[in-house]
Amino acid sequence: MVRTIAASLVAALLATTAGSVAAKAADDQDATARKERVEKLNARIEKRFTALDKNKDGSLDRAEIQATLGKAFDRMDKNHDGVLDADEIKAMTERASQRGGKAGEMAEARLKRADKNGDGKVTKEEFSDAEPRWLARADKDKNETVTKAELDAFLAHREKRAETGAGKAGDSAN
Repeated sequence: MVRTIAASLVAALLATTAGSVAAKAADDQDATARKERVEKLNARIEKRFTALDKNKDGSLDRAEIQATLGKAFDRMDKNHDGVLDADEIKAMTERASQRGGKAGEMAEARLKRADKNGDGKVTKEEFSDAEPRWLARADKDKNETVTKAELDAFLAHREKRAETGAGKAGDSAN
């Protein structure tokens, strides 16, 4: 009887230890995956910043952002009526979804935020006014210009959060 109890206790201890080790391994994998997602997203943001900085002064101002958003809108507005309708919005979110991750969800959320009057359509003006959230969050001094230093600080903060597990990898993205 004592052997049976001892064997049961040893088995329970081993199972608990194995469970803890498995949980730790899963947490480590989640943290690694989260860090990789943030690094990829940060690289995309860096690339976007460089592409948006048309005058190559190392900062993005509202005019540069709106000009680029206007061009993006024109590419998405397939029937050229000045409005992104349900079909055009669906096509855009499906293309974004093909990139993987949460790109489709993020695109859909951005378009919903842009639709200020809630009519299910997005005008060019609404689209151009809806700057990506990462730009607003990176602009620490709120002067409607994002400098390279502000962007670098923003990306470093995101990487640190990913390393510590604070927030989600998709936070601050769009």
